[in-house]
Amino acid sequence: MLDWAVSIAVWWAVGFALAASGNPFCGSQHWFLWDIHAPLDYSVFLLKLGFAATSTTIVSGAVAERCKLQVRAWALSRSCEAL
Repeated sequence: MLDWAVSIAVWWAVGFALAASGNPFCGSQHWFLWDIHAPLDYSVFLLKLGFAATSTTIVSGAVAERCKLQVRAWALSRSCEAL
């Protein structure tokens, strides 16, 4: 659950802007969903959030018993995976 929560927060803040912006190099709009008005944009946000969060939980499950939990390392890796 914690992996999913971190994924949602990072995707909401930064990930969607990087993935859905019209700029081919890096996101220039949609930071924190500030300028989204169409319902279709919200559905695209939720669809892509599902993929980003699922990829994070797959990696977390694969290394769950193999790694010792270090809170800083865990937070950094989950944030990077969500992007």
